Amino acid sequence: MAIRIGCFASAAACVLMISVGCAAAAGAVVGDQASLRKRISDAVAAKQRRVRIPPGEYRLKVGPRGKAHLLFENVRDMTIDARGVTFIITEPTKAPSVAFYGCSNVTLIGLTIDCDPLQFTQGRIIGFAADRTWYDLKIDPGYRTDVEAFGNPRPMSVFDPKTLQWKHGVGDIGIKSIEARGDRVWRVHTAGHGRGKYPIVAGDPAAIPYFGRSAVTCRKSVNMTFRDVTIYQSGSMAFHEHAGGGNTKLLGCKVLRKPGTDRLLSTNADGFHCKNMRKGPTVEDCVFEGMHDDGINIHGMFGRLLAVAGRDVTMMPYYNEWTVPGDKVELVSRSDGRSLGTFTVTARKQLAAPKLFDLAKKINVRGARRHVYRFTLDRVAAGAAVGDGLIALNYIGNDFVIRNCTFRAIRYRGVLIKAGNGLIEGNRFDGCGNSAITLTPGLFTECGFARNVVIRKNTIIGVGRMPMWWSGYPIDVNTFSHRRDVARITARNHADIRIEDNVIIDTVRDGIYARGVSGLVVRGNRISKVGHRSFPRQPAGRGPAAPETPVAIRIENCRNVVEADNKITDTAAESAKVIVEE
Repeated sequence: MAIRIGCFASAAACVLMISVGCAAAAGAVVGDQASLRKRISDAVAAKQRRVRIPPGEYRLKVGPRGKAHLLFENVRDMTIDARGVTFIITEPTKAPSVAFYGCSNVTLIGLTIDCDPLQFTQGRIIGFAADRTWYDLKIDPGYRTDVEAFGNPRPMSVFDPKTLQWKHGVGDIGIKSIEARGDRVWRVHTAGHGRGKYPIVAGDPAAIPYFGRSAVTCRKSVNMTFRDVTIYQSGSMAFHEHAGGGNTKLLGCKVLRKPGTDRLLSTNADGFHCKNMRKGPTVEDCVFEGMHDDGINIHGMFGRLLAVAGRDVTMMPYYNEWTVPGDKVELVSRSDGRSLGTFTVTARKQLAAPKLFDLAKKINVRGARRHVYRFTLDRVAAGAAVGDGLIALNYIGNDFVIRNCTFRAIRYRGVLIKAGNGLIEGNRFDGCGNSAITLTPGLFTECGFARNVVIRKNTIIGVGRMPMWWSGYPIDVNTFSHRRDVARITARNHADIRIEDNVIIDTVRDGIYARGVSGLVVRGNRISKVGHRSFPRQPAGRGPAAPETPVAIRIENCRNVVEADNKITDTAAESAKVIVEE
């Protein structure tokens, strides 16, 4: 823990600067948050096209309206130059760090964001019960020991002490409760599959994050650009957007374990989470490292049907609903995951229908927010029934580009896509606990299906470190479900996927796995070291078992397949195979 005294540039009084986990840089200029807010509000009021934030370090509390530490609302056509500026976020559980609400054509350049206090703690495993019902964690000096702040923890993660990657063969350690035992020792009582007998030994590093707020968030915004923005820590996503025109650009941004520290994590959730956007993002030349969830996740959210009558369907969205007449929706069967067709909405009406709220609860509609809408479609919704899913096709982040980025030391997937008309090109993935590139919806949570997506010239090394259910592939295209009765969907809802000229090295599962695709090209990929590690044992009760013997390429239940010119090396004969089962 570093302690230093710094003075506000415009105030006579000094403030005590306490840096946990080296959050603050020694010798930094300390800026006045009141002057910062006034400078920005004056620039917005004057409709300035550019505002320069004076370089230095600013310790920010939540703003007076409680929406963010720094809020931009209804700002248009502005560039915010924050080169040389660091925000230290002091109340990260209360509100996002920087929020843009209802903004358009705004560019943010050069900002760095960190948290003090950090939203995680870390230490070393010093012991555990034989039945893995608890682990003892010795907290590292300078990290949090206030166990009362961890009442809603995320799972504990365990790392390889040499590489600081997520430790191979070790899954999430679900937490039931945490008990402080003195001298910086916590006893972590485990829950569920966290009691698996994973290869953990005394001395292994471990981290426990808890739920907080995002670093940069956008809502109902369009044409936002973030250039050379660096995020060292947040209690949730580093970059987040929800509901808007989209077309967001992340250019040269970094989400990192802070250099010069021994931190095991950067953010407590995704590096970039794009949800319910009308147009997908462009992410180029960025680095995503140390996230406690996915690197990038692009998706919409399933709605659920509560009534069907000819051309009228009544639905409840997972979140709010933005579909307007003229937009497209797709209906999906609850029973087997089949697409029931694409329709055009001709009319929309929000309903006050308490009985439908009760029905939603009865059929277990997740995330019901007491909003109900009736859509009139351009034709009869033949075959649709109560409980079926609805995808708002104009709000799933289509038309995305992810190019020349680096993904390393990530707990879950590098890139998780539930959208179409996209390009994933020239990226490097190293050490994902789960899959590197996954194209899949979650029935019936995040949606939709991947159509017209190109995955090419990526390098993927050492993924699938965590023993998870039906996961951990370098490249994975399938339809996944949280519901066991539809866990292996037979429908071919994905379409026109090209997987070309990728380099894949070191995987415990299939190198490329594709299922349920109509129109698939797998060509020119170089795959090596398939299944060369001992295959992790699946925890009991965690969904369908993965294939016993991994192979280089496995294609199931696909039609119109082209598989050609793929090269497999440094792989045992039983895994140096291409299996195509249409």
